[in-house]
Order: sequence, then structure tokens, then C-alpha cells
Amino acid sequence: MLMCAAQLELHMCINDIVFACARYYQDIKTVPAISDQDMNAMLAEESRVCPRVFLLIFIFRKILDLCLNCCGNLVGFSAYFQ
Repeated sequence: MLMCAAQLELHMCINDIVFACARYYQDIKTVPAISDQDMNAMLAEESRVCPRVFLLIFIFRKILDLCLNCCGNLVGFSAYFQ
């Protein structure tokens, strides 16, 4: 089955997102653990100082979840991120 250019572009974008997320989660594994209290304090400060950035990160995560839910079977990585 041949794919049209738009389908190929969509698959390339999804693959890029999955690769970036896989790299992100791989990087997280190497970061030293911090306490819940420290993490909550940092997130509260970040959301206070940079509300737009904090909101964008939240939105990107929701978009990623949607992509993985819709296309996870095609890509095969959806179980890795949940």
C-alpha cells in the first residue's frame, strides 16, 4: 500500500515525537532523584514565574498522549510511555 505525501509527513512527525520522548525519558533515568517536597516547590516556582511555559509543557504532554493513543499501535511505543 502506497502512502500519500501527507500520510508520510504525519508518520515522520509522529516518529520524531516518539524519538524525542524516548530520548527525554532516557535522560530522566540518569537524573538524580529529588524529594517530592523539592519537586513540588520547584514546580510551584516555575508555574509562578513562567505560566505560559508551564502551560505549554502541559499542552505538549496532552498532544503526545493523544498521538500515542491514536497511533501507538502503528508506532509500537505507546506502552513505553505509560
